[in-house]
Amino acid sequence: MPTKSPLRRRIVFALIPLIVLAFVATVVLSRLEREGVIDTGRPADQVAMPPVDLVRREKTDEGEVFVVDAPMMLRTAVPVKKAPNEFRIVLTGGSFAQGDPYLNHDFSEGFFGSIATWMQAELSMRYPEARIRVINAAAAAQTSGRVAAIVEQTRVLDPDLYVVLTGNNEGNPPASTLQAALHEWVAYRALKKGLRPDLSPEQRGYFQPDQEAVRQIVANYQRNIGSIVATAREAGVPLVLGTLPINLKYVPTDAEALRHAVTTLPMVGKGVVRAMDDCRAGRTDGGIAALADERDSPWALRALAECYELAGDFDAARSFYKIFVEQVPLIRMRPSLNDWLREALPTWPGVALADLEKEAEDASPSGIPDPGLFLDVCHMLWRGYYLMARPILRAIVDARWIPGTPRPAPTMDEVLDAAYPSRRFDAMHAPYAVDPNWPRVLRQAMLDAKEGRLPAERVPLARPPMPSGMTPPPPGAGPPTAPTPATPPPYPDVP
Repeated sequence: MPTKSPLRRRIVFALIPLIVLAFVATVVLSRLEREGVIDTGRPADQVAMPPVDLVRREKTDEGEVFVVDAPMMLRTAVPVKKAPNEFRIVLTGGSFAQGDPYLNHDFSEGFFGSIATWMQAELSMRYPEARIRVINAAAAAQTSGRVAAIVEQTRVLDPDLYVVLTGNNEGNPPASTLQAALHEWVAYRALKKGLRPDLSPEQRGYFQPDQEAVRQIVANYQRNIGSIVATAREAGVPLVLGTLPINLKYVPTDAEALRHAVTTLPMVGKGVVRAMDDCRAGRTDGGIAALADERDSPWALRALAECYELAGDFDAARSFYKIFVEQVPLIRMRPSLNDWLREALPTWPGVALADLEKEAEDASPSGIPDPGLFLDVCHMLWRGYYLMARPILRAIVDARWIPGTPRPAPTMDEVLDAAYPSRRFDAMHAPYAVDPNWPRVLRQAMLDAKEGRLPAERVPLARPPMPSGMTPPPPGAGPPTAPTPATPPPYPDVP
């Protein structure tokens, strides 16, 4: 009579088909993904998980290169062997650091205007004996956790300097060690993408009312910055950390932003609408007094800031704008995180601070960043990116990290004459402008959303929409027409 197989043997034999299947699936899916037939990445994972195969070595006719390429990033080829006198700068962060809309993962050729391009052009002019290479390793929609992973993985590029600009988009919970490890496996990514589709924009929240959640976000950010500093120190590479500029006056009144935000943002009260009417009519004292009864609403803080600004009290206005952004960041950098970077800097040897927030504030007589420097909630126009490159360049030159004596700083026009003489900027994008009807627009959109009607194009736009695609204007195109002023909404009274 045959004896029964031991349990352990039966388990092993049962697992063999699964192991073989997993192996075959891994090989097949990896090849299909390399050839571009499939994409196993979920947009949510491209924000929360470490990048997969971020840097690869490839052979070309010109020699062996590192290819930096991942979802939401520019594809960049960097020679494995450094050229004589080459100085490599790896710049990383989110889409602000990437230079959206002038450079992004969908369009990466033919446009000038990002921080990386301003740095490349000016440093090449000031250090003509050096071969400056600014590697744009930023990625759209990134949290500081993923940026920390990018810094770690780009060590293989042998950088001479890191520039890190991160702090927008904070709020996604960090991946666990197990999640990060499984994410490296293509079969797991494919299965996850099939079983757990991404949330729609309307299902993703902007507002973070839970104070414990905010404390966790801050703690994660501080831990990630500490990791970035430790990686740079271990690699022996100096580091420039930047505060981020904040479009303090931004409110989501265009149709696309409203569809994303109205179901999660707190309601704009009638009192806020009427107080803003008073302030805009010159009755700032009455408007400010009325807002005292509305302070349980974050929008009252935003209204107070604007009322104080209209009254000429810019210090109070800036303070209330920043308090509002702390409560309703809308993917912007929290002012408290900028403050923490300044306070922590003395504890980090070999790290320089580029204070981009202060640069934006100093450029405005009121000390409140000019919304006209921005395109939207956090991206800037080319003049804004030029301004933001200034403190980074000062930090690099003052620290004497690049060998040689720098030439005097060129003017903006001199940089453009040398690097981008066509200057095709303004015909592409219009500056952000605050919709003067924002309290009514927001309130009406929120009331509509409660009844199941998402905002449509009837909502007045504060600026013309960005052109589809990234096609440059035709040669000889004239200047862009001025944005149409916002018209009063079709609901004159407060609903």
